[in-house]
Amino acid sequence: MENREGGRGGKARGGERTGVWTRKGRIERSLAPPKMTVFLSSTFRDTEVERDVIQREVMPKVRAFASKMGVSVNCVDLRFGIPRYMNEVAVHICLQTIAFCFEQGPGPSFAYLSTDRYGWVPPLPSWIPLQAREGGEATRALYREDYTYDPPRGVLRSDMDDSALVNKCRCELLAVNAAHPALMWHLNSVLHLSVTALEVALAARLEQVCASPLSTCCVIERRFGQKENVKCVLDDMRRKGEESEGVSPPSPAPFVREVGDAWDEDKQGDISNLAQLSMTRSDDADRYCSQLISSGAEFESYLSSGIRSFFAKWMERGVVELCRARDSITLPEEVIPHHNFMLEKARMCVPISSVNHTLHTVRTFLSSDGGVCLIGAQSGAGKSSVLAKLASNCMHSEQLEEGRKGGAVFLRFCGVTPQSSTSKEVLLSLLNEMGSKTATMRGWTVKEVRDQFFNVVEKKGLPTFVFVDALDQLRDGRNPFWLVPSFEVKFPSQ
Repeated sequence: MENREGGRGGKARGGERTGVWTRKGRIERSLAPPKMTVFLSSTFRDTEVERDVIQREVMPKVRAFASKMGVSVNCVDLRFGIPRYMNEVAVHICLQTIAFCFEQGPGPSFAYLSTDRYGWVPPLPSWIPLQAREGGEATRALYREDYTYDPPRGVLRSDMDDSALVNKCRCELLAVNAAHPALMWHLNSVLHLSVTALEVALAARLEQVCASPLSTCCVIERRFGQKENVKCVLDDMRRKGEESEGVSPPSPAPFVREVGDAWDEDKQGDISNLAQLSMTRSDDADRYCSQLISSGAEFESYLSSGIRSFFAKWMERGVVELCRARDSITLPEEVIPHHNFMLEKARMCVPISSVNHTLHTVRTFLSSDGGVCLIGAQSGAGKSSVLAKLASNCMHSEQLEEGRKGGAVFLRFCGVTPQSSTSKEVLLSLLNEMGSKTATMRGWTVKEVRDQFFNVVEKKGLPTFVFVDALDQLRDGRNPFWLVPSFEVKFPSQ
């Protein structure tokens, strides 16, 4: 059910936000206990040293700091998460993991180690629009039709290992993109972007969509300035290593084997654009840029100031901000179990065609002038996961962002808590969450509580979405009359 009315709201970064994160619905996810999961994005070959310092030195200290404040902290390093034989799905795993990190809470979620390498460009995307299969014989051989998606798509086969066929398919896809740029506009991007670039682009988009009042992304830039400086650093580190033989502790080994492992001559412009893209919403406090590095001592200074100091302080600041956000809100105990249940169920929603059709139909209803929408299906059909997905999407939707401060999403999964076992208890808990005093309403009839509920919703005059699931779990029957207002109640508001 929905009541929609109101104009646009919101302020720029640094002021009070009225977007999706200011509604306590997203922040309370991290209340039991608060979570902070940061995805570490960079090219792999030339950042082994930085990643080792983060995992072995920085994260133990950050976790010790966070544990004192009751916050769970994790840093995702996919060096250890994707076997070599899974290269064909590596991109999907990386992007899905980034989305997962942003789902964990409003705090730090993404850290980009920007270097002078652009990274690995996958020869082929893992899926293409179904129309692109008509590009040629090689494309049809490598991509199978999959109609479980809406719209259908071509999915890359995992059992094909023919480099000549892959190269031919790539040429065919480039030709299709050139012939139909409007239809295949995204093919050009996925055929030329590295995995690191795709990660940064997704994080920048999620940062804008989430509109968190807390810092979510940071960038650490390591710059050599020119190829000769990389050679100087490597020579310096090798010379110090030879001089320290037999000495404890020995000097650190060179961070890469060859100069080419840390420098992409033809990609410097793209690398600079990536660093700027990742800072679309962040401020100077979320960015560290090294001085031009030309010696081993300067490289070690970068590790100390950029990784051991800046990154550690950024993570600790995120923990503090997360705790302040948690402590600044007070929620009825009834709210948290329903939101946790929503998160669990939303992840079970499989985007097959029938589910997507239902989602589209209900979204169309939610864009209307309001009212009551009932979804019915047989037991086990996935109604709860669909409704949870709708509620989760609604929290991210522009419908709340465009509303005035106070617009909200309310969730009730009947049977999850004792206060959601009867229709009257559900209505009373909703009224309590909306700020109404419900002590005197305990003696009211269900119809009286129902009318009071719709009166409160109508008086708010703000975008209000209420999702109620599993009516058959109510002890007082499945009849949804209590979700329909009386004729005397003006709903939805005009």
